[in-house]
Amino acid sequence: MRLNVLLRVKFIKISLFLVSLMLASLAYAIAPVVDAYDDAPPSPSAPANTPPPARSDAPSTVPSNAASFSLEQRVTILERQITNLNPVLVQMDDLQQQLQTLQGKIEAQQHSLKALEEQLRSQYLAVEKRLGQRLTANSYTQKPIAAPIANTSPNTVNESMADSSKSISRHADAAPTAASERAYQAAFQFLKNKQYNEAIESFDSFVKKYPADLNVSNADYFLGQLYLLQGQPELAINFFKRFTTRYTQDARIPDALLQLGLAYFAKGNKEMATETFEKIVQQYPDSKVAQAAQARLQQFKAMTSAANLATKDKV
Repeated sequence: MRLNVLLRVKFIKISLFLVSLMLASLAYAIAPVVDAYDDAPPSPSAPANTPPPARSDAPSTVPSNAASFSLEQRVTILERQITNLNPVLVQMDDLQQQLQTLQGKIEAQQHSLKALEEQLRSQYLAVEKRLGQRLTANSYTQKPIAAPIANTSPNTVNESMADSSKSISRHADAAPTAASERAYQAAFQFLKNKQYNEAIESFDSFVKKYPADLNVSNADYFLGQLYLLQGQPELAINFFKRFTTRYTQDARIPDALLQLGLAYFAKGNKEMATETFEKIVQQYPDSKVAQAAQARLQQFKAMTSAANLATKDKV
């Protein structure tokens, strides 16, 4: 997908270059032609004994002003060439808009890839740490308990969760927890190996099969990044909106909002992209994400100004 986008960008740049050459050739063609002999000094009179030049009996087919054009002729030529130039200007403006759209998609994919790589590193470390804690907790749960108390879970992992009743019901059966962990790790391994299509399928299957699992937030976040990276901004928007709505206390909310704005821009919805970036600047003014969002807003203003100038030139 990225290769196709890059090829389209190169094609548009070549087209713009050819259009520029055409404009340059037209400008050269409409330059006024001046007869080199119009301002030449009069030639000295011939001697009296010099015979007059021989006159041909055949009529001349070349007009006497063939080397120059009158003012009216030049104006006519300019009007005709300007009329022919209007479709070229329209085509050039369309190519510029397509180039801006493709550049927006490339920037969104590059940001998503960079964020995805950073998340992979941090997620990999977090997974290893969590697995180590889980193995330690399981070693304690295997010890016999003399007098178990009703409605009390022996699993020490459940005691560290905010809502103990939900945690107990979630981990009441060890088999589903182990199965969900294996499913998540399989999807994560695809992501780590940059097998993005397989990772999308595995994460999507994991979310549908284990909707209450603790790793669903990670899966939603990864799915948003993967769809944006694969050039499917509409699906990326769905997952980033769901992530920012469900997990309001997650530390990745600012970056998820930034990628949501990039997905809107890649889709061509500049209005929603601007609204999202402005929201980031207002809610997280001192963050790096806010700086990136502010840079996007400045880019939008520059693009709008250029479009307005192009419209005025057409008029």
